[in-house]
Amino acid sequence: MTGIDTNVLVRYLTQDDKEQASLANELFASASASKRLYISTFVLLETIWVLRSVYETDFITLGESLCKLCASPRICVQDSKVVEAVLKDGIDKDYMDAFVVKAAELAGCDSFFTFDTRLATKHRAATLLKRC
Repeated sequence: MTGIDTNVLVRYLTQDDKEQASLANELFASASASKRLYISTFVLLETIWVLRSVYETDFITLGESLCKLCASPRICVQDSKVVEAVLKDGIDKDYMDAFVVKAAELAGCDSFFTFDTRLATKHRAATLLKRC
């Protein structure tokens, strides 16, 4: 496997820099089922942040792009079950919250506590930590 950084993934997805996009395209084209590209959870989350904040990519387009990556036999996404579950629920502005809650759920946690009222309200698996 070959690991890739956020900037390589962003260049591949945006095609905004001709030279770097060409190199990224070649790298992705050279990948195969036996020599996959590895995308860590950190790279994926940073890519989402960059595409949302810098490129103002809408959530539907972002979700579609990530679904294609996860479906490719040439790509290995760390925590792919978490990523797929979040994408199935529909990625939105609270994607970081969705990732942390879903990761805990899929790890077998029977509870998830937070001080974030918004997170606890939005995700039924999350419980607001407070005194009784």
